[in-house]
Amino acid sequence: MDKNDKELKRTVNTLVKRISDKDEFALTELYNCTYKLIFSFLRRYTNDKEVIKDTISMTFLTIIEKSKAKLFYINCFSWILTIAKYHLFNNIRSNNKCDYIDESDIKEFTSDCSGLSFDVKLAIDKMSEFDRKILYLKFHEDLTIEKMSKILKVSVSTIKRELKVIYSELKEELKNEWWSFKQKYKKLFR
Repeated sequence: MDKNDKELKRTVNTLVKRISDKDEFALTELYNCTYKLIFSFLRRYTNDKEVIKDTISMTFLTIIEKSKAKLFYINCFSWILTIAKYHLFNNIRSNNKCDYIDESDIKEFTSDCSGLSFDVKLAIDKMSEFDRKILYLKFHEDLTIEKMSKILKVSVSTIKRELKVIYSELKEELKNEWWSFKQKYKKLFR
């Protein structure tokens, strides 16, 4: 560890302590002395400058919030980088949510189906993998048909057709329980 690194760590630790003591200028100083380093650190994970800038803003908001609790770390700079990395990954995940589907989430959803009756779980188990994906996206993620078609890489009309098939299969499986099921899970039918 060279002399500059030690000096930076000492400076950051001092500034975080000053922020917790409500020093208005300390946050500006912290921002100025760490912005480029945080930016280059986050650049390892993404090249999207807007996402990085948003992440840095969220990081400094978290620093303000956490410094009020007067929790101090031996190395505040590492603490700040950890916060930035956490916010970056959450930011990337939320931005890409409609671009991919995690197969493990679908398996968990279909095996759990929290709040669904046993008959509904059986009906879902009988569905094809594709239909379960559609049901997951509609019921659990509450996505529009357009977003579902983007994720599954099929046309909107295919999604609409499959939703009708899913509804008819559920209606057939549930027979007498169909009406109560439809009332209980209204968001499936929007």
